Amino acid sequence: MPTASDKQHVNWGILGAGGIARAFAAGIANSEVARITAVGSRDQVKAAAFARDNGLPDATAHGSYDALLSDDHVDAIYIATPHPHHAEWAVRAARAGKHLLVEKPIAMNHAETMAVVDAARESGVFLMEAFKDRCHPQTHKLLELIRGGAIGEVRTVRAEFGWDAGDPAQHAEGRVFNAALGGGGILDVGCYAVAFVRLIAGVALDRDYADPTSVKAVGRVGETGADEWSSAVMLFENDIVAEVATAVRAGIENTARIVGSAGTIIVPDPWLNESKNPVDGRLIVVNGDGEQIYDIDAELTSYGYETEVASRAILAGKTQADAPAMTPGDSLGQMATLDAWRREIGLDYPCETPAGFAAPIGGRAAPAGDAPAMTYARVPGLDRDISRMVMGCDNQLTFPHAAVIFDAWLAAGGNAFDTAHIYGDGLQERLLGQWLTSRGVRDDVVLISKGGHTPDCTPEGIRRQLDESLERLQTGHADIYIMHRDNPEVPVGEFVDVLHDLASAGKFTVAGGSNWDLERFRAANAYAEKNGRRPLSLVSNNFSLAKMIHPVWDGCIASTTPAWRSFLESTGTPNFAWSSQARGYFVSRDAEGLSGGMHTHSDWDSPDNRVRRERAFELAGKHGVTAINIAAAYVLQQPFPSFALIGPRRLEELRTTLPALGVTLTASELAYLDLSS
Repeated sequence: MPTASDKQHVNWGILGAGGIARAFAAGIANSEVARITAVGSRDQVKAAAFARDNGLPDATAHGSYDALLSDDHVDAIYIATPHPHHAEWAVRAARAGKHLLVEKPIAMNHAETMAVVDAARESGVFLMEAFKDRCHPQTHKLLELIRGGAIGEVRTVRAEFGWDAGDPAQHAEGRVFNAALGGGGILDVGCYAVAFVRLIAGVALDRDYADPTSVKAVGRVGETGADEWSSAVMLFENDIVAEVATAVRAGIENTARIVGSAGTIIVPDPWLNESKNPVDGRLIVVNGDGEQIYDIDAELTSYGYETEVASRAILAGKTQADAPAMTPGDSLGQMATLDAWRREIGLDYPCETPAGFAAPIGGRAAPAGDAPAMTYARVPGLDRDISRMVMGCDNQLTFPHAAVIFDAWLAAGGNAFDTAHIYGDGLQERLLGQWLTSRGVRDDVVLISKGGHTPDCTPEGIRRQLDESLERLQTGHADIYIMHRDNPEVPVGEFVDVLHDLASAGKFTVAGGSNWDLERFRAANAYAEKNGRRPLSLVSNNFSLAKMIHPVWDGCIASTTPAWRSFLESTGTPNFAWSSQARGYFVSRDAEGLSGGMHTHSDWDSPDNRVRRERAFELAGKHGVTAINIAAAYVLQQPFPSFALIGPRRLEELRTTLPALGVTLTASELAYLDLSS
């Protein structure tokens, strides 16, 4: 990879040979730090024609994207494909060691963006989303005026971008109205308006960008499945209100306006779309001094400025974490906002369905070489290895979200998935089932299903819910079935009998109980032994370094008591620990009162737990990991079979949890953490 010390320019390869690629090629023509070395298309003739027609006689024309990524003379890739292919080829390019400038939108949704950012981070390459106006002198001057107080405190922002592309019936196969190609206004040009208001709100809040706290929208989704016109209102901190609008079937102003406590800034042409000549800009400021017009001189096209910014960052050795103009965190917030806008008008794309997203982005890849290896253990009665960390399937929002997280989990060596009938009113089971079927991996994983949650904690409730769960999960059986709650009003033998019958019918292999007290668990297995029934093979109670002070829900039980510990150790009964990391209690040294998942840390906070947390931070420094890794390692290294349920909502959370697998705590360190020494 090029650095400032060994190269004076970046060799770019263009992946895709459409109109946006031509604009990029024109913009880079006079650069002193960038040159186009190669172009890749799915067709050799088209690639050669692109090089010829765009004045690139020395560029190698590749007839496949893979050939372009294998070109050793290419340092960086500009992704210029239709939207649905951005994530796939960005991930593949990152794995090939190529720096990245990805045309907006960086992906189809937040989930795919996580995969792109993760691949760039794993590969150590530069990554920037190509919002060209962010790199132009006009934007720099605009931010200077706002920071300088030209209009006082920002109150409202309005930005719109769209045009009338004609009758969809006459252009149904073209990109603009084709849902299969990510057509419509929101992703194609509405994204510029969103990036603009997020940037302005961020500067007003003394940040690089800001994400809205709420998004409300209306719009029309046409017969082709693409959005034709839409508007959204967004609320930011400090009560900054932003309005954005987009269209592909309506001619709108294509301007931006920022209203402050002391004036207004009007941006007549915020998007700077010329591609062949330098694009000069203009800002109009109306305040107590009257009207001032700022004409901004430009030496390059907006695409040229974008390429300069990316190339100089690559030559300076920057990676995805500190990309100028658009950091990965900014792109993630951008896509989350676009997702929210689309949800408001009911817009989904074919590529976001199980059939359209039938394989991992970029293919299934092993984790980086320095990633800790997964560890495994067995449960009595189940003749399969189970990853010691278990993926909790209780917070996925969409199929792409579930697929990106689950694909990464499988690649990391995780093979155990835990879900329940009650989660998301069945959504989590449906998403997991769709993923298992689309990936064809049901036989490769350990599936844990839970049911019988209050008020349906009865033998009949268990029968009914298990059948519903298996149908949602698209399988005929679970590997492990766990009663989500106990019901002391039901004789324990009735539960043992129904579990025995369901296991005998092939609905699952082994059973256990979650949130059971020790006496009922003992009684259940005593009944099973006396009456020739299958025993409960495991328990799934809370267990973490921070002791649960208040039950996070009614009926929650922990296995951290001396009696439970003694039982688990003496019998070798496995415990599948939920809230194994105390819902973020170990993220910060002073986490009291902060949000921890669905609960505040008051469920965990106590003087003793604060000491445990401080000691976790101390040992984290010694072992070169985070305190939350120490907390997870504590759970995994108990003197009984201990599994840790984890529930990452983002890939970053998964990646920062996995290092716990590489931590070995001594007996004295375990005792020190638990205040036993």
